[in-house]
Amino acid sequence: MRYAGGLWALLMLGPAEMLGQRLLPPRVEADTIVVDGGATADDAVLRAGNFSWKTTEGTNMWLSQLPTDRLTLLVFYDPDCRDCRQMLFALRHSSAVKQRVGERLLQVVAVDAGGNEALWETTRDELPDTWMRGLLTSDLTHCRPYDGAEVPALFLLDADRRVMMAGQDIQTLTSLLTTLW
Repeated sequence: MRYAGGLWALLMLGPAEMLGQRLLPPRVEADTIVVDGGATADDAVLRAGNFSWKTTEGTNMWLSQLPTDRLTLLVFYDPDCRDCRQMLFALRHSSAVKQRVGERLLQVVAVDAGGNEALWETTRDELPDTWMRGLLTSDLTHCRPYDGAEVPALFLLDADRRVMMAGQDIQTLTSLLTTLW
C-alpha cells in the first residue's frame, strides 16, 4: 500500500495496543490499514517518520523525543490557511480532544509547516497551552507518511509511532477518540 498524502487512512488497533500495553506480540502481523473510506490493504505497519520542529522555547524537538505513554496527534497547519484555522478552531473546541489531553491519554503537537517564522511567532499563542506548538525545521519531502501531505493534516499516532489515522476529518478523529476508551 502506498500512502497518498491528504487522503484518509485508519489503522485498526485496540486501545491497549495503542498505548503500548502489550496484549499482542511487539509486531502485530495482521494490522489492516483502511484507505479512502473502505479499501483495505494488509501491509507493514506505517510508522511515523522522525522530524524536528522549533519549540516555543526556541529549542529543537524531534518526534522521537516525545513521551510514548500516550497517543500523539500531529497537526500540520499554516497560519495563513483558512482551512487550517477552521480545523484548529474545531480541535480547540473538541470535547473529545480536551478530555483525552486532560486525562493524559493524548498529546497534541501543532506544527506550523508554512515556514514563516515571524507569522508563527505572532500566532502560536492562539493555540492551547496544553498543546506543544512548533515551527517545522525538517524537510518532509521523503519522510513518510508526511511526504505529499497538504495542510491542514492530522496524524494520530499510537505509543509506538504507528499511524492510526491520517487525513483532515475531525469528526472521525473525535469519534475515534471517544470510542477508544
